[in-house]
Amino acid sequence: EKDNSISYLHEKCIELSKKSKASSCIHCHEPILDACFNLPKYGKVHDKCLNPFQLSVAPKCVQCGQPVSDIGGKFTGKAFKKDNGVIHEECYNIGAGVSPPSPPPTSKLKTKPKPKSKK
Repeated sequence: EKDNSISYLHEKCIELSKKSKASSCIHCHEPILDACFNLPKYGKVHDKCLNPFQLSVAPKCVQCGQPVSDIGGKFTGKAFKKDNGVIHEECYNIGAGVSPPSPPPTSKLKTKPKPKSKK
């Protein structure tokens, strides 16, 4: 008769061995044992951690402090460069007293347009 506790023990040892040799996710620091994204500038990240990681490293808007990224229903990810950083298109439009354009421009990052002179 086979002793199943020994085979279970070996399966557990194999799993621990894999975990000890595995790369760690740059966001949650857990071992990566399956599919992941390899971000050349940063390292490997789990599929489920990609979006939170991208938000953590995205530039922050100088107006509201939120990440400049596509955040559904809130921000399109489009921004303008400013002297001291970047500003969401939505934050820029609110500060300038204009409604967000419809449809939004195709460029993800723009230089700040020159203000129109008042006559």
